[in-house]
Amino acid sequence: PGFDLGSAAPPQSHLLASDVDPDFKEPIKNVTVAVGREAILSCSVTELGHYK
Repeated sequence: PGFDLGSAAPPQSHLLASDVDPDFKEPIKNVTVAVGREAILSCSVTELGHYK
């Protein structure tokens, strides 16, 4: 006998807003930097929830 793992997942309707993964507001741009130099990448993220 096998196991039916499909029924083990909770229904989507039970997800809370805090269960949403963080998301970048816009694409992160490529930055070209000389080897050995510091590169600073800036970004804006939404849906941080408990990821602070």
